[in-house]
Amino acid sequence: PPSDPLPENATNFVLGMLLHDAITRKDMRSARALLHHLNRAPKRVPIELPDGLRSGKDIATAANALLQGVVSGIIGPGQAKQAAGVLELARRAVETEDLERRIEELEARAKRK
Repeated sequence: PPSDPLPENATNFVLGMLLHDAITRKDMRSARALLHHLNRAPKRVPIELPDGLRSGKDIATAANALLQGVVSGIIGPGQAKQAAGVLELARRAVETEDLERRIEELEARAKRK
């Protein structure tokens, strides 16, 4: 058996996979323990979000990149949580804009009748 510890990014990858499994199984006790371990020494790195999160697809792409950053150990869970909050604001803005457009279309159709 190797005596050298795994590199931190490999350890975080394994912990991320275990966390995904725990969440899938709805085992919140294990998920909390894994999150605690992952959050023990969060890294501070600048997070670059794509410019112009204008669609659900853009937001999903950014969320996936964020998840990959956490799993690879580049982004700490705490920092990911903050970035996820920004993505949620963008999602709500896209959703609101879409709803406004749909309402305007319905109102325009109703006026033509």
